[in-house]
Amino acid sequence: MKKAKNIAPIIMLLAGAVTVAVGLIAKLPFSAFVRNLAIVLVIFYILGCIVQEVVERNFKEEEPPEGEEGEEGEGEQEEAEGEPAEGEKTEENLYTDGPEESPEDR
Repeated sequence: MKKAKNIAPIIMLLAGAVTVAVGLIAKLPFSAFVRNLAIVLVIFYILGCIVQEVVERNFKEEEPPEGEEGEEGEGEQEEAEGEPAEGEKTEENLYTDGPEESPEDR
């Protein structure tokens, strides 16, 4: 699941933003502020990784198998039997001087 790839960093950054806001409001000294921020970022990154794994495992079943996507396209080509497919070439009569002439007559 490609969308679940960003869950851990988003959770970590949101927790970091809250920590920064609280640190600024509380007017913490710089060393305590940086220490608290580092601890919060590490803890919430680990929690985000756990959440990401849970989401990937639970929603993994909803993804369609790779083989089914290719079969749908083949059915469309089979329906149009009289018409050539997109990549196929058709033979054209290059001798169009008149309706009576054909390549066999020459």
